[in-house]
Amino acid sequence: MEDTVFDEHVSRYEAKLRGTLKEKVLKKLINNEVIIKRSRWATNAYLGARTAGNPENYCEQIATNILLDGL
Repeated sequence: MEDTVFDEHVSRYEAKLRGTLKEKVLKKLINNEVIIKRSRWATNAYLGARTAGNPENYCEQIATNILLDGL
């Protein structure tokens, strides 16, 4: 169950990052390794914040900040 939830969030953050990169920096879109790594970091942050009892919008904000940091 936990793996499924994690994988669903990773996929969601990958899509979000790909969309952002497509709009901003096409060159980085090619680097799947970066996309996967950042998506996993964002997922870990999101799920950790949710587990700690934070509101969903706050968890999403934390994850998005990690996902898009420096882009």
